[in-house]
Amino acid sequence: MFVYESKASIEHSIGVLLEQHDRVSEAREAYGRALQEDIAFYPAHVRLGLLALNAKDTSTAISELDLAAQVAGTEPYVRRGSTLVRAMRVAIGLGLGVSCARVAAPTTPTLPRGPGGTEIKR
Repeated sequence: MFVYESKASIEHSIGVLLEQHDRVSEAREAYGRALQEDIAFYPAHVRLGLLALNAKDTSTAISELDLAAQVAGTEPYVRRGSTLVRAMRVAIGLGLGVSCARVAAPTTPTLPRGPGGTEIKR
């Protein structure tokens, strides 16, 4: 059986692995390559946004998370990111910075849980 994996998906996976080994700069490059393959590949936008948020680059974080929300449609994980973008904009508008919004940003996507809290495999 043949399973098709897009180049964008492969580059995204490489980025996730690099992030797990604290090679953030290289991970950012891998996510960029994923977006060169498919600009609408929202998982790469999400990861770039969260990396920027972690680096306190609010402008890039807002931009990437907003792009992810625009192209992902109704994906629940991205909708949470869209809510985070709105919270960051409010915090910045109130002069609070993003320290209050940062606690809502996950560093890795959480997987859905089944009965008894077991992980659901995709």
